[in-house]
Formats: sequence, structure tokens, C-alpha cells
Amino acid sequence: MDDPLTAEALADYCETQAGLLAGRIERLGEEAEVLLDDADADIAAAREGDATEDALADIEETQALVEAKRARMAAFRDLAARYADLAGDSRRTRRRRSTACWRWSASTTRRRTSRSARRCWRRRRAASRRGIDTSRGGVADDDRGEAAVTEPMTAAVSQKAVLFAPDGGVLLLDDDGWEFPGGGVDRGEHPEEALVRECREETGLDVRVGRPVHTAVKRRRKKRATYLVFYRCTTEGTEVTLSAEHTDARWLAPADARPLLNDRRTTALDRAEGA
Repeated sequence: MDDPLTAEALADYCETQAGLLAGRIERLGEEAEVLLDDADADIAAAREGDATEDALADIEETQALVEAKRARMAAFRDLAARYADLAGDSRRTRRRRSTACWRWSASTTRRRTSRSARRCWRRRRAASRRGIDTSRGGVADDDRGEAAVTEPMTAAVSQKAVLFAPDGGVLLLDDDGWEFPGGGVDRGEHPEEALVRECREETGLDVRVGRPVHTAVKRRRKKRATYLVFYRCTTEGTEVTLSAEHTDARWLAPADARPLLNDRRTTALDRAEGA
């Protein structure tokens, strides 16, 4: 339980279990009430002299069941109380440990930053001794004035088809916003074959892939960036069979499609139309 995250997870688990036990206690109480109602009816019949030996045996069995359910309810209540106490202890441990972990993380970050700055300075000095211009590429200054190595951006590749029909209309698909058909590239797959496959899966159309007309990078906070490549494509058919990825499809004139698109897609449409 020294790890704050472990303490938090344990507290959540205990609270969940306590909630489940509360539900079971409530169901057991309802079942016991039903059994008691049945027992009261059998006892009333016995008092009137209409009860048989089987009825008396049923009364005794019902009373035994009620007692068993009450015993289970008491056990569940005790277990739920223990879970609640453990959740509270875990929450308190989480608060105590979080401050200590933050202080440790801050000091570690400062040490790592200092070591990284020294390594970058040594690389820059070695490069200058070899006559390499360090003002661009490889080594650069960060916003604190310290030497820092620039790292290449890694991104997933996504290909999009600016797809034109014979009458000049362009196809848009709706997935919380209008976009062009297309998708990723599987391992070992040729880019054009991947785009043909994605269009067939999403629209049911056979497309002819032209040349790329636009590229863009979509950056996301805390997520891998996406490198977008837009192709000018054409098709002979216009009957669209949507996959589960999209909810609607429209063939629109380019002028009508532009207001529905963001800047990246609008630029791709403009270049595809002029290609």
C-alpha cells in the first residue's frame, strides 16, 4: 500500500464491494419479507384448524429459511463495514503518500534535467570541435537557454480519399463530423492498395487512386500525432454502402461541401479540385 496509486485502486475496489454487498443485503431483506408473509398465512391457517402436517412442516422450513437469510444479512453487513473501513484507511494513506511522492518526483525531475543539460552541452561541444554547425539540426537551444537535442516526431499515417463522382460531386462521410473516406496502412501493404481497401470497406465503392494533393499533421495532447495524406480519387459508382464506422454519407458539390469541412480538409478539397 506504499504506492499511492495502489492505495487509490484499493479504496475504489473496497467501495465497489461495499456497494455490491449493500445491494445483496437489500435483496435478502426483500426475500425474507416474502417468506415471512407466506409463513404468516400458513400460521393463520393453522390457527383456524385447517393446517395439515405438510403445512406445519412448510411453516417450520420457512422459519428456518428466514433465520438463515437473517444470518447471511448480518454477515454481509459486517463484511460491508470492514470494506468501508478499509476504503477509508486507503484514502487516508493515499493523501499522506501523495505529498511525499510529489516531492520525490520534483527532486528527481530536477536531477534528470540537470543531467540532460550536461549531456547536451557535451554533445554540442564535441560537434563544434569536429567543425559541425550546431546552429541547426541535431542540437538546439531550448526556451531556458540550455542545450537540448531535438527529437524527430513520430506519427501514425492515415490516408484520405478526396473522392469525386463522374458528375463532379465529392463524397463526405459523417462520424461526429464530416470527413473523407480512408484510414491506416497495414504492415506490408502498399499505400495505394491500403487506400483502395479502406474505401471499399467504408463505402463499398471501387476507387481509382490518383496523386497525393495535400499533407497535414494532426497533433493531439498526450496522444500520438497523425500524419494525414490526401489523394485525389475517382469512382464510377455512386451507391454507397456504409460500414459501422459512419452514420451518414453525402455526395455534394465542392462548394456545398466546403462549409462542412475543417481547414485541413478544405485545403485538400481545393487542391484536389484543381488537380
